[in-house]
Amino acid sequence: MKWLYEMFPAEGDNAQLSYGYSVSKVLFSERSEYQQVDVIENPVYGKALFLDRLMMTTEKDEFIYHELLTHVPASRIDGPQRALIIGGGDGGIARELCRYSSIKEVIVAEIDGMVIDASRKFLPKIACGFDDPRVKIQLGDGAAFVANQPDNSFDLVLVDSTEPIGPGITLYKEKFYRECCRVLKDNGQFSAQGLAPFIHEESQNLMNQTLKKAFNWVKPYMGVIPTYPTSLWLFFHAAKKAQDIDDISYTRLPNGTKYLTKELLRSCYNIPRFVETNLGN
Repeated sequence: MKWLYEMFPAEGDNAQLSYGYSVSKVLFSERSEYQQVDVIENPVYGKALFLDRLMMTTEKDEFIYHELLTHVPASRIDGPQRALIIGGGDGGIARELCRYSSIKEVIVAEIDGMVIDASRKFLPKIACGFDDPRVKIQLGDGAAFVANQPDNSFDLVLVDSTEPIGPGITLYKEKFYRECCRVLKDNGQFSAQGLAPFIHEESQNLMNQTLKKAFNWVKPYMGVIPTYPTSLWLFFHAAKKAQDIDDISYTRLPNGTKYLTKELLRSCYNIPRFVETNLGN
């Protein structure tokens, strides 16, 4: 049986860890202008999307990542109406945002149209968010798109990015975070995936400190995602105004979530001490 291996660190020839997935079937394998795009079938996790041979999402556990990135910030807002997703080419974040009846528009700013097309064809349970008429696709550089948006124009900005390599590196810069803060409404909320604590310690520390230069309030939170390296995965929640993490309206959490419960929505902010140390908190 053929195997697909992802390597960490992902750049260069200095990999120290490898995760392997047996390939029952290759559904799609092409190189776009930006990256290698693969969709495979695995006996355990079902259909899976890889970008530059790094696991992005699988049918079996995708809901964990997508719910955490979406609902932790979105549940802070009473009736969010307008949201911007940077990245998000698999459609999972758009799907979760469309659970909110108050949402009027979701813009997906994705640089690689091939990721969207492959996801819609081969991962329809994830990419179904693109079928909602409230979702608008904006192909191109997400950082450039944010820079051209008016002040105070979004309730939510969610960064569903790859690792800080290749086309995704601009999404970890202070300038980008400042633009994200600028386009948020006064009560707006920001979230971004924050990598693996056991692998990306330096990147996480830098990301934490950079976010604090752009936002008045930054809070890390965490989830367990089986197909992500080491399973532990960090996220960052940020806002223009300080948030009371004990003051959560749990009724805002949409029905039908598979990972998040009312209890987890609060407890996900309780991160291990070694992660706090890594972040310099």
